[in-house]
Amino acid sequence: INCGTNTRLFDDGGATGNYSNDNDGYTVLNNTGSGIISISGMYSNIEAGYDSLSIYSGAGVTGTLLYSYAGSGTITTFNSTPGQVLTVQLFSDNNTNGEGFDLNVIYTNYVALTPTITIAGKPAICAGEVSSLAANGATSYTWTGLGSSNPLSISPSATTIYSVTGSACDLNSSPVTYTVIVNANPTVSALASNTLICSGNSVVLTASTSATSYTWNTSATTMSISVSPTVTTTYSVNVTNASTCSSSALITVNVNTCTGIEELVSSAVSIYPNPNNGLIHISLSSELSKHSRLEIYDAIGKLIVTETLSNEINTLDIANLSNGIYYFRIWNTNTMVKIGKLVKQ
Repeated sequence: INCGTNTRLFDDGGATGNYSNDNDGYTVLNNTGSGIISISGMYSNIEAGYDSLSIYSGAGVTGTLLYSYAGSGTITTFNSTPGQVLTVQLFSDNNTNGEGFDLNVIYTNYVALTPTITIAGKPAICAGEVSSLAANGATSYTWTGLGSSNPLSISPSATTIYSVTGSACDLNSSPVTYTVIVNANPTVSALASNTLICSGNSVVLTASTSATSYTWNTSATTMSISVSPTVTTTYSVNVTNASTCSSSALITVNVNTCTGIEELVSSAVSIYPNPNNGLIHISLSSELSKHSRLEIYDAIGKLIVTETLSNEINTLDIANLSNGIYYFRIWNTNTMVKIGKLVKQ
């Protein structure tokens, strides 16, 4: 017997049929909640003292007799206690056939306990993560401002308190809340000691942030790694922080053949003085004095200066740069004609 169920019980002849003599049968009514089972009904052609209705406590006719009717008066409505299981027995004897008992069995909820709601879910997620919350303890649910789906799909951008009420048997629970903490993903970039190298040379790659774990696409698991690519290669690193949130970054290392020497040298190009104190000169052959440019990179591979070279002798003031080691490239149209180190002191 479920919440709101209305059931009819008959003798073996049915609501308008004839019952047999010496018929004895019973039905167990399992109370699935904490409400009341109410039994009322009518009868026809019942033999007083012979045909009877009995209601027992529990499953089966061996429990305590709670109510009986033997055809000598009015069937009184019987109500169970909250959550009580009942057994209804219909019995006929002697010689008269008749229409018999016709009972109405109703599960009512006016003394049922309100639902107790619990929520299952991940108490902490990472920014951008999709998760879900599942309410339990009722038959339907209403999430404040979010509808009635259950489980509820969520992807909050900040720590959020969710509230839900549950309903069962027309009774509503009090609101229940559940806090989902949103942890930040790590901010990471991949840095290179040089983003332009000669084939066969090494370069150190470093993840820019402290983390609990690192995973490079080389399978390395340290914060810094050394690589020696022979062709231009893009590397990736995934870092995970203490909240188990992760982010990824990419770095490309450009590789030049360099004709087997450390620096791609062209007799038609020179840059001096090197080291310098903030003023440099770039000398180009007449063939290269058109459509050329200078690029200067800092120690982590960031492009910080781009200068068009339109003369055979070009002068550039880099006094605004901090003292240290830099890297340069000189291009003519789309062809690299020289790379190397530049020291400012």
